[in-house]
Order: sequence, then structure tokens, then C-alpha cells
Amino acid sequence: MWAQIGFIATIIDQTSASGCQVVIIFASAFDQLARVAVEQYLVWAVNSGSRTSAATLIPQLLVLARFILGATFVGLSRPQFAPVCVASQSVLPVGVATAALDAVLVVVVLARAFQVGLVSEMQARGAGAMRSQAVIFVILGFTLWTGVSVNCFSWRDH
Repeated sequence: MWAQIGFIATIIDQTSASGCQVVIIFASAFDQLARVAVEQYLVWAVNSGSRTSAATLIPQLLVLARFILGATFVGLSRPQFAPVCVASQSVLPVGVATAALDAVLVVVVLARAFQVGLVSEMQARGAGAMRSQAVIFVILGFTLWTGVSVNCFSWRDH
């Protein structure tokens, strides 16, 4: 849905600000929900089977904060034609904070993956090597997705 709505944004008439606004809200909402869902999966995957502790609760609190920040990000998204309908932020620090929290979550999840032995299990080719490899690849894929996302920093001066 997110990619399809993003594509629809490229064919919206430049005189239709309200149509662009609707597309931007849906595209941003699906993008933010997808990011939070992947982050939640990663937190769950690296903590699978672990006892509840501060090391397992802190990432959960970060995901909750990321969900709230993502909702704020969507609420502050505004349409801009450059030359097609794209999202821009009316408050730049929200976009920066969203990207920064994504980076913090990637670092926390990667550190936790090392701590619980996912990386060493993957390298040892043991019984859980395939699972560990899948989790590490999802972490790397999410890192790449976060790195190439530029709409958190697009900002328009009011």
C-alpha cells in the first residue's frame, strides 16, 4: 500500500493541493507503521526466549516512543510539489528526531543481537544459524531502508 500510494503521488495534478495532502497522509502513515512494525519485530526477535529485564524493556519503550513520534511525524507532514507531490515537514526537528530514534533503535537491536549471541550463532552454523542469519539480515535491511529515506529531512520554510 505504501509504495502504491507513493506512486499515485507522482501523477497528482500540481493544482490539487488537497489531493496531494490526502496522498501524503496515507503514504506517511503506512511508511511509519511499517517502520514501527519492523522495529517491533526486531526487538521481539533478538529478545526471543530472554527473561524480562531492563535490557528487554528499554527497547520496547523506545519502540513505543517511536510509534508516538511517527504519529507526530504524520500529523506534521505537508504537501509540496517538487516537481511531483512529496511530503515535507512543517517542523524540521520532528523529522530529525524520527530518523535519530530509528538509528538508536538499530544500534540497540544490533548490540542486543551481539549480546544474546545471534552473531556468533550465525557464524558457528549451529542449529539456529538460519534464524540468526535472517534476523541479522533484517537488521541490515532496515538499516539500509532508514539510511536511504530522505523524506524525514525534507522541510519547507513557512
